[in-house]
Amino acid sequence: MRFLRCFLLLILIFAGSVGPLRLYAQNKITGQLVNVRDTSALYGAVVVLRHFPDSTLTGAVADTAGHFEFADVQDGSYKMTIRYSSFVPEVRMLNVQGTSLELGVIPMFPDSTMLSTVVIKSNMIRIVQKNDTIEMNAAAFKTNPDATAEDLVAKMPGITVVNGEVKAQGETVQKVLVDGKEYFGDDASSVLKNMPADMVDKVQIFDQKSDQSLFTGVDDGNTKKTMNIVTKNQYSNATFGKIYAGYGTDNRYQAGFVINDFRQQQKFTILGNFNNINQVNFATQDLSSITGGGSRGSSGRGGGRGGDNTFMVGKQSGISSVNSFGLNYSNRWGTKTQVSGSYFFTNTSNTNNAFTQRTYYSPASGNFYRQDNVTGTDNLGHRASLRLEYTPDSVNSFVFSPRFNYQYTDYSNSLLAANYTATDSINKTSSRNASLNTSWNIGGSLNYRHRFAKAGRTMAVEFNGSYTDRTGSGDLLSRNTWYGTPDSIVVLNQSSSLSGLSWNVSPTLTWTEKAGKTGIVSFSYNPSYSLNTSQKQTLNFDSLASDYTIVDTTVSNSYNNYVLSHKAGINYRMSKKDANWQFGLDGMHTEISGETYFPDSLNTTASFNNLLPSASVQWKKGKKVSARVNYRTSTNVPSVSQLQQVVDNSNPLVLSSGNPYLKQSYSHSLFGRYSLTNADKATNLFLFVSGTVTTNYIGSSLLITENDTVVGNGVVLGRGGQYTRPVNMNGYYVISTYGVYSRPLMKLKSNMSLNWSYSMSAAPGLINSVKNIARSNTFGAGAMLTSNISPKIDFSLGWNGTFVMVNNSTSSETSNNYYYHVPTFRFNWMFGKGLVFTTDVNYTSYRGLGTGFNQDFILWNAAFAYKFAKDQQCEVRISAFDLLQQNNSLQRNISETYLEDVRTDVLQQYFMMTFTWNIKKFRPLGAQPEGKTQPAGTGGGGGGTGGGTGK
Repeated sequence: MRFLRCFLLLILIFAGSVGPLRLYAQNKITGQLVNVRDTSALYGAVVVLRHFPDSTLTGAVADTAGHFEFADVQDGSYKMTIRYSSFVPEVRMLNVQGTSLELGVIPMFPDSTMLSTVVIKSNMIRIVQKNDTIEMNAAAFKTNPDATAEDLVAKMPGITVVNGEVKAQGETVQKVLVDGKEYFGDDASSVLKNMPADMVDKVQIFDQKSDQSLFTGVDDGNTKKTMNIVTKNQYSNATFGKIYAGYGTDNRYQAGFVINDFRQQQKFTILGNFNNINQVNFATQDLSSITGGGSRGSSGRGGGRGGDNTFMVGKQSGISSVNSFGLNYSNRWGTKTQVSGSYFFTNTSNTNNAFTQRTYYSPASGNFYRQDNVTGTDNLGHRASLRLEYTPDSVNSFVFSPRFNYQYTDYSNSLLAANYTATDSINKTSSRNASLNTSWNIGGSLNYRHRFAKAGRTMAVEFNGSYTDRTGSGDLLSRNTWYGTPDSIVVLNQSSSLSGLSWNVSPTLTWTEKAGKTGIVSFSYNPSYSLNTSQKQTLNFDSLASDYTIVDTTVSNSYNNYVLSHKAGINYRMSKKDANWQFGLDGMHTEISGETYFPDSLNTTASFNNLLPSASVQWKKGKKVSARVNYRTSTNVPSVSQLQQVVDNSNPLVLSSGNPYLKQSYSHSLFGRYSLTNADKATNLFLFVSGTVTTNYIGSSLLITENDTVVGNGVVLGRGGQYTRPVNMNGYYVISTYGVYSRPLMKLKSNMSLNWSYSMSAAPGLINSVKNIARSNTFGAGAMLTSNISPKIDFSLGWNGTFVMVNNSTSSETSNNYYYHVPTFRFNWMFGKGLVFTTDVNYTSYRGLGTGFNQDFILWNAAFAYKFAKDQQCEVRISAFDLLQQNNSLQRNISETYLEDVRTDVLQQYFMMTFTWNIKKFRPLGAQPEGKTQPAGTGGGGGGTGGGTGK
């Protein structure tokens, strides 16, 4: 802990060297916003104050009388922007010099373009470019009254929702904000699925910078693709949601509820979901063990999902029963404290029957593997997070963000597998294994930031830490046949226990200074220390003792791993009118130590010294053009599972282990994007390109045995078996591009978007000590036409196609081209007095997969509903899933050593009747006591880049 003591001493010396702090003058900026026509107060209007030259953003929300106030304003120049739905934005330049500014009554003018129905029908603004923020007008994308925010954003150009993953301009959306504030933590899917489309006013897409970057004005490179949902004024004080229940054929059922209670700054949501039709309402971290041992990256498609309401995520492997519950709370306490927190509980039960066919890229060619396996997984999880922001004044800020996660998994697997060639069977296994695993994690961060009296001078101290504990047990019973002269049969009957823990601490100190008129320079230091331990003990069954008493040292191991790093750097940012530049250089020293103390003793050490340069440039031209180019370098330390040399024999034909001699990898990454928006014509063009090159890439070394071979720590692997371990290799790269163009089709009263993509990659691996480069080229294209006729008629018509070329340097026979395409159609029609007809059709076609995998199938769902009661808040729906009984799930996986196709069980045809009660209650906007609405916009909406600060 010596380095921590030195670190704290450094802070004290550093803080003492700057001398006493000068207090700011208590300047204020106040005003009142009214409608110029009737002098009514504009409650909920958002006022954003941008300080120059560091572009620091603060915000305020007008109260019920239209009043707003900024307290503790330091001297300087400011740009004040006022926005209110359907009103012309007001922009003023202000100068604060030792005295408060009383702006008095500020009249706001209704936007005449919003009052002309002719303009609304022909030229409604759909997309606006604000610096590097894309803002889309929800009113320009019509959806039916029952639609969710997920349905709405899926109609917007450049945004896709596939299998529960939200992507914008080709990048995964990692966070969804509501009115610029965190909601449901980083769980993007929960926000969109549980929010009605009717409450959305604007959707903003941007790269949210870290809290550190927002405070200091220096880009530290840590960004998250973020979507900000700007809500309509009426929903700021309302209770809304739904309660539903349904039952169908084959004992299929679903039930659940979503209740949102918004009271201006206070937002509360409670939800539940109970079903056996594969509907999962929460993020993937709640399902980390739903399918057992995890999966490799895939590029396949399928229609495995079920259900017909807005709660479903995409396909899940197999068939799942889900019981889930969650709640979220966010509020501002007084004038200085902002809090948000969430809790989720999930209990899932999954069964899956999968068939796998694999081809190895072996130089000799003709090595194949196939398996049938049936898995069952029961998973129970709790997840909680909290974010507490305390801002005692305009110069100090504290952020505390703890988190907790608990997982319990009961997993079982029955496996039939075989290795073979085109003319010969090599070996086979019949195995059953089961495991019980428990893990819990607690961690978080504590940040303190201070802004000094001197412009541009700030100090920030951030402390991150986590602790994880894992325990488990497992059983394996297998009968393994190795064909030869003569054949041999090996029976394994084993019981194992697992345990491990890991913890890490990582403090960071950052200091910034103004450099020139528009520049800021920052200095940072970040030491980090982590410890990982992992123990596995395997016992063989002793028939004499009728118990597991014999230690099998070949598949047992105890291992400790230590990682210590020191990172220090300098970063410079300069801002101009139309462009921002950033340059940085970090020096990093890393030490990795490994200690194996059972069954043998082995100590390994390695140290690395790296320079990590970075650069970025952001350029804009008016409100139409925005471009950005980023260059980053990074290192990746191997995980404890990659380092621990213990054999995993859960599949006796396909063994794997870690490698204690692994080095860290080093990557160069470059990406750029370009956006051209024409608000008058409602057109948008977006282009994205990225590339990564990695040295010491952690790839796979595959050994396919020709005879009985000893691998790992003494395990005997028979002829034709496979043994895989990670190795460092050079030659890895990936380059990808993506583009989307969108425009309205006025005559069709619809919106059209076209997208295209291309990627090329090379992944090195070893096959029997021969280097193989697995190269792939992927071409993609798609089109989508979405209706904008009226809320009563809602349709979308789309097509996406992908062509993949796979080439291997060691075996041209295993090179392969394959293709799949998916036309889709969705139609929703409200007619008569409360009648609704809904249908969706997905046609999937594969070509070029393995024998028996090329298939064409149609997934057709339909529903008929009747709405009744006051405001049609009740609904009875009869739905049919998989009308043609063709639902299927296919998946292709590509690695550096093999190519495989997988077919899994999916949900089949069923019919269901569901009753839904929709809740929607609006309270007067002035129902909340005055003083509850306090400054907004400081929570990161828009990432300090011109968007997401509020309504």
